[in-house]
Amino acid sequence: MNIYKKNKSHRKGFVLVLALMLITLMSVLAITSFELVISTTRITNNHKKYLQALYVADAGVEHTLCVLSKVNWAGFDWQESSFSNLNLSNVDSSSNDTDWFYSSGSWQMTNSGDLGNSYTVTMTMIVNGSDHKFRVESTGTVSSFTKTIVAEIGNIPDPKILLWMEKEM
Repeated sequence: MNIYKKNKSHRKGFVLVLALMLITLMSVLAITSFELVISTTRITNNHKKYLQALYVADAGVEHTLCVLSKVNWAGFDWQESSFSNLNLSNVDSSSNDTDWFYSSGSWQMTNSGDLGNSYTVTMTMIVNGSDHKFRVESTGTVSSFTKTIVAEIGNIPDPKILLWMEKEM
């Protein structure tokens, strides 16, 4: 009988230790789950901003395509010297007052959106015999994220995107 009482008192201590171990384990699991949720939220937000920057850059390519479709190409001389004489400002009727300017062999334009995003477009001319194309590089910016798209636009006077790719940085 004396032995039974001794074992019973040891069992009560064991339950206390077991309870403390379970509480510790549950606390570690809760903290780990919380950190996992926070890191997943950060990754999701970064991916969202990355995609937004990509779409903003694509908007710059589409804007340029729209402007080129309104240019009067009749009599245009496909020489580097003629490229600077394109009148892009008169055909660009976007609501954000974009201003195209020519500098060092390329046309450039920046457009800022209402939500803090912007794109910058640089367009150069590619002449290879009778193959007339424009190389457009559009960089979209959202917060601190930037993404650049390189496109070739051809088939003038009815411009079409011939090549579209993300530029790796």
